[in-house]
Amino acid sequence: MTLDPNSSTPSHPPWRRDPNGVSHLGRDGVLRSLNADRTVVLDVRRLSPEEIKDFAGPADQATRDALEGVDGRDVVDEEVLWAVPEDQKGWAARGEGDGKEGEGKVEGR
Repeated sequence: MTLDPNSSTPSHPPWRRDPNGVSHLGRDGVLRSLNADRTVVLDVRRLSPEEIKDFAGPADQATRDALEGVDGRDVVDEEVLWAVPEDQKGWAARGEGDGKEGEGKVEGR
């Protein structure tokens, strides 16, 4: 992460994503870009508690509570970072939706 010279706020490189894929925020505070079949993690962002709070804003209260105090920057294991979350595995096999309905999904407990 670098600082945006115009605002002194953190700036991220471009987000790699599948146009039919989803963005998924896990309970570990890591935002993952998944392909449409949810079988490959295309990109990851380890979010700070402030970023998690902003991203999870539209989620239900129980999910926001579960993410309280979580810091995705604590996740340093590359294997964990790039693993497809358990609740996303088998999505295509279940035949649920077109892959777009989970955009911005926040994993609850």
